[in-house]
Amino acid sequence: MCRRTLARRRRPLPPLGDASHLTAILRIGALFVPRLRVDERHYVYPPHTVHVTVANLDAADVDLDDAIDRLRSQSLPAPEFVVCGLGCSPDTLFLKCVHDVRFVELRAAVTDAFGLQRAPVGATRLFERLSFANIVRFDGRGEWPHVTVPDQRETCRELEIVRTDRYLSDSATIIEARVALGTTA
Repeated sequence: MCRRTLARRRRPLPPLGDASHLTAILRIGALFVPRLRVDERHYVYPPHTVHVTVANLDAADVDLDDAIDRLRSQSLPAPEFVVCGLGCSPDTLFLKCVHDVRFVELRAAVTDAFGLQRAPVGATRLFERLSFANIVRFDGRGEWPHVTVPDQRETCRELEIVRTDRYLSDSATIIEARVALGTTA
């Protein structure tokens, strides 16, 4: 079933069910996510939990309610993604999501609202255009399944601020706020 296997996961799987991380996300579960058959030790994301992380907010310097009010007072862009296949690392199997400039603008607005330092762009410009949406987390040796994902386009119209585990699992996700995107404040 697998074209190849990858090196073993570098770290143990994160704990499931611990809502200890504050995160801004965009769900992209409405897109076609292939059904995968992988080793039962691996964690396969249910389609409704597939997401792109806008920003990790654990180090926020601003009160949560104040940051959410600031976001809601702005006219925030609704970013568009083109899912263009699968990528694989020793830790995860993921959807490759090419985003537009509106995602960069949204990320900047979120990091500013929460008082976070903006992450410097690396030596390449790859991450200025590419995001990832995990669909499998590997426990042990990673697997690259024989599936293809057709190019798909989605505009995200809602930002979620959540307390969650590293999987956005149903049992550990508390939605703190939903913020409409692409509307005038």
